[in-house]
Amino acid sequence: MMTHMIMLGTGNGGTMDFYNTCFALQNENGVFLVDTGGSIEIVRRLKQSGISLEDV
Repeated sequence: MMTHMIMLGTGNGGTMDFYNTCFALQNENGVFLVDTGGSIEIVRRLKQSGISLEDV
């Protein structure tokens, strides 16, 4: 299986001074989250993307 990058959103889309992308890398070994921020919103985004918390 190839490694896939799944875009989950931005940490703060309303600012012009900062830009931090939130994404997951997924392959046969599981899921690696990158810069997911500090809110419960990431759980909703993972669910929408079909990613199980157990795979992270």
